[in-house]
Amino acid sequence: MRQPSRVAGLVAGLVLLSGCGGSLADTDPRSTRAEPPAPASPFCAATQDAAAAVRPLNALLSRGADTGELQELIPPVRRANQEVVRAAPGEIRIDVERSIEAATIQLDALEAGGPAALDEELADRLGAPEYTEAAERVRSYVATNC
Repeated sequence: MRQPSRVAGLVAGLVLLSGCGGSLADTDPRSTRAEPPAPASPFCAATQDAAAAVRPLNALLSRGADTGELQELIPPVRRANQEVVRAAPGEIRIDVERSIEAATIQLDALEAGGPAALDEELADRLGAPEYTEAAERVRSYVATNC
């Protein structure tokens, strides 16, 4: 049986941008902040939207999901990811495309095989330097510019 931490690692890959533009204060009902600040650019807005789209999917995967539930949550993540690519600035576009490609591979696997598809083989494939290095450059860009 697959280790929960391994699934969590793959799910984290799904949301390479999930930390973008948000914080616990954005969802904490005790927070005094009414709204998060406006995004710095269309790309930053798209990353925030992608983070919001993937949260329900991550929650479902973390508590155990059936394939039917997954099928409802995957399309909004795909649409949000497409917007991230469309809004990506030229200097980071190739890395964004590569990172979203990795997320798409995971979404495809989830659609085809459910949570069981998030296995060691997939983790190894997505652990390749072309994906991990692109993801790191995107995270760095977002941290600096969003």
